[in-house]
Parts: sequence; C-alpha cells; structure tokens
Amino acid sequence: TDAVTLATIHLQPREGEYPNPTSLFFEHGLELVGFSVEPRRVAAGGALAAVTYWRPNEPLPDDYTFFAQIVAPDTTRYAAIDTPPATPTSDWSPGEVYEVRLPLTIDPAALPDAYPLIVGLYTRTADGGFDRLQQVTPDGRLTDDFLTLTQVRVDPR
Repeated sequence: TDAVTLATIHLQPREGEYPNPTSLFFEHGLELVGFSVEPRRVAAGGALAAVTYWRPNEPLPDDYTFFAQIVAPDTTRYAAIDTPPATPTSDWSPGEVYEVRLPLTIDPAALPDAYPLIVGLYTRTADGGFDRLQQVTPDGRLTDDFLTLTQVRVDPR
C-alpha cells in the first residue's frame, strides 16, 4: 500500500517468429509457440488482449474451446473468457501455427495486485462437464490442465 516509484521499465516481448517464443506442450501434441498480452498493467474494470499461437504436431481429435482467466490466490476469477478458435481445431493442419485471441475484461471489483493469467483448452463431456487437456512435460508426464502465461498487474479504478 505504501510505495515509491523509482523507475518505470517497459517490457517488450522476446524477439522471434512469434511474440515471447516458447515451446510448451499439451496433450495430442498441441504446442504453444508464443503469446502476447497487452497491456500487462490494467485498472480494475479495464480490458486487455491476450493472443496465443498454437501449433499442432499431430491431427487433433476434437474441437476444443480455449479459455483464459485471471485468478486470485483464493480462486476468485477476476476475468474469464471461453472461446472456440476461428478455425475448429479438428481442422488444424499439423505443423501450421494458429492464432487464438483471448480478450479479457477485468472485474471492476478486482483488488489491486498482480495476478496470474492462465490459459488452457477443453471439450465438453456428455454430462455437461469439462474435459481439459493437460500439459505434457519433456519426459512425457501429464501435469496441470492449465498454463500460467504471465502475471498481470491490476490497479485501482
């Protein structure tokens, strides 16, 4: 609550073919190859745009819905979106990169703090539940069913 600004540092995405190049895998050989988040600091009630870049390394068996959320440590969601990509994932060609846009609006009641921005994807089950894809480690182990992209700073309104 008590703070002094010593300097402002403007963060720029790492350079590469895609912003913030990375190589993180989910099940079925789906690879996150880059992402951008603008702005990284937003007032409660404001909006930000996350853009993710995905490359399937094998045919995807289903049409997935992508999600992004800004979540507090107590699991309160201060922003969320669920959206299918422009081209259904079952039509994605292995080796091609696809852009998925995830615009978010921060809840006006969000408390000032830094929060993780998480992303993932899922299908709906026959009983209306969610079947999320899990991350896959380099040694082939399945882990979380979401990925923390970055932290987002929420300022007071």
